[in-house]
Amino acid sequence: MSAEQVEIHKNHCFDAIRQAILCHGDISLIYWWDPNYTYIDDDGTERYTEDYLQMTPVERQVRLHASWSSEVQCRDMDAINSWVKERMVDPDKYGGREAD
Repeated sequence: MSAEQVEIHKNHCFDAIRQAILCHGDISLIYWWDPNYTYIDDDGTERYTEDYLQMTPVERQVRLHASWSSEVQCRDMDAINSWVKERMVDPDKYGGREAD
C-alpha cells in the first residue's frame, strides 16, 4: 500500500469509529448531581429545593456528587464478534488476510 492509500484507509476507519460513537454513544454513564437539590411535590412534579435555589452557581457545582445509578445498555460483544466472523470476507477469494 502506498502512503496515500494508508492515509485513506486510516481516515475511513476513524470515520467509522466516529459514526459509531455518534449513533450509539451512551451519555447516561455518569452525571453530577446532589439528590438533596430536588423533591417531588404533591402534584408529582420534580422541584428544586429552596436550599438549591439560594445557592450561587459556584456553590451548586462544589456540592455535586457523581451519580452512578444511571441505567445503561451494554452491547453483547460475543454476539457482535460472532456476527462479524459469520460475515468475514473469504481471504482466498478477495486476497485478504486470515483472521485471528
